Amino acid sequence: MLSLKPYLSIIKAVEVGETQRVNHEECEAGEDTRRRLYITRPLADPTKVVAYCHNCQQGTSWRDSKYASYRDNKHKGTVPLLSEVRELVVPKNMVYELSQWPVYAQAWAMKNRLTQGMCNRAHISFDPSSDRVYLPRYKHLDYYTGVRGDLVGYQLRDTIGKGPKYLTVQRREEEPLSLLTQCASQLECAVIVEDLVSGIHIAEAAKKNNAPLDIHINYGVKINNHLLYKLKDTKHIMVWLDNDSAHVINQAKHILRTAGLFAPNASLHLVENYSDPKHYLIDRIIEIMDEAWIQ
Repeated sequence: MLSLKPYLSIIKAVEVGETQRVNHEECEAGEDTRRRLYITRPLADPTKVVAYCHNCQQGTSWRDSKYASYRDNKHKGTVPLLSEVRELVVPKNMVYELSQWPVYAQAWAMKNRLTQGMCNRAHISFDPSSDRVYLPRYKHLDYYTGVRGDLVGYQLRDTIGKGPKYLTVQRREEEPLSLLTQCASQLECAVIVEDLVSGIHIAEAAKKNNAPLDIHINYGVKINNHLLYKLKDTKHIMVWLDNDSAHVINQAKHILRTAGLFAPNASLHLVENYSDPKHYLIDRIIEIMDEAWIQ
C-alpha cells in the first residue's frame, strides 16, 4: 500500500497546483529510478495532496491545513485534478485554430505530430481560461465523419510543465472513448491504447492502410471491464500501451488475457517492445501493427 509518510517534507513544499516527482521507495513494481511517484496539491483543494505512482499504479491522498485561506479566497470555481460531475460544462471561448494557440501549446502539438486536420476530427482545441489544451471525451467518435455520441468528460492538458499534467472532468459513470474508423457494424478489429493522441495516430494509420478499426482509449493501464465487454464480438484484439516499465508490460498482457475471457474466439495481439503509438510516424505504426497481427 502506498504510504506518504516518507515524503512529508516534500508534501509541505508542494505549492498549489504544483506536482513534485520523486522516486517511489519500496515500490511494489520494482525499483523506481525515474521519479515515477507524482505528488500533487490540486487547485480545487489545496488543503490536501494526492499521489499516484506510474510504476505500481497505486494512489493515495494526504490532508493538511496548508493554504486554507488561499484556497477560499483565490481558487473558488477552478477545475480540480479530478472532478466527477452529473452534467458537464464545457469551457467557453475555445481556440480551434492551431496557428492561434500560444507558442508553448503549438510546440506540444508539433511534438505529438498533431495537425489542424487531426485536431478538427477529434475536436481538440485550446482553453484560454485554464491555459491548457482541451481534449474531449465522447461515448464514441467516428474519426472521419465527425459523428459523435454524448460528451462524457474532458481533459485539460498542461503544456508548460508548471502544474498537474492533466486536469480531468468526467461524468460519474466513467467510460472509455471509442474512435471508429468505419461503421461499427463492419468492424472486426480493435486496438486498445492509453491516450487520445495515440488513438488519433492509430486512426490515421488505419486510414492510410485502408484497415478499418475500432480504437479504444483506455486512459491508463488499469483493467477496464466496461471497455473489454464491448469487445465480446470482436474477431481480432490488439493492445498497444506505452511499454516504459515492466509493470506496464505486465498490465498490457493482463488486459489482453482479460479481453480473451470476454471474447474467447478472438485472436489476441500484443505490441510489447515499443513506446506509445504517438511517438512514431504513420508508416512505422503500420509496420509495427502488421508485425503484431502476424504473430
